[in-house]
Amino acid sequence: MIATIINNGGSIRIPKNVEVAYSTPVLLTQNDRKILIDPGDYTSFGFLEEYFENHNINLEDVTDILLTHLHLDHAYATRFFPNATIYIHGAYKSKPYNKFGLFKSKLYLEIINSWKNVVEIDAGMKLFDGKVLVFHTPWHAKEHCSFVIDTENMGKIL
Repeated sequence: MIATIINNGGSIRIPKNVEVAYSTPVLLTQNDRKILIDPGDYTSFGFLEEYFENHNINLEDVTDILLTHLHLDHAYATRFFPNATIYIHGAYKSKPYNKFGLFKSKLYLEIINSWKNVVEIDAGMKLFDGKVLVFHTPWHAKEHCSFVIDTENMGKIL
């Protein structure tokens, strides 16, 4: 399994003006699989597009998406990968998305409803021939998971 960090995540905050967080999209390649971790939201689109164009990857080529958790800055772009199976902890289903506000409620439900195939993950699971080990780390969000990934090019990464 080869890991590529597409862009480093972070946050921008200007009090009373701007508050934006953005994830670190990572592409894992294993044989014919293209596994994307936390593809992000609109702040990641430019980085994803540039990487995909430079490496001749189409949206349909992404086979799997691992989500650390279901927040917009990590999961919004999942809706653009029609063939991807989504891997996420099952606790995401118990959140009251309809109470997240006028705009956010609709966005979250649109994302969830766009998923065709979902695999619920939990602590101790090994994915992708045992190369990805799942840890349930529910402090930031109750469905939050962390992954230890055994890669050929970076060793074990978290």
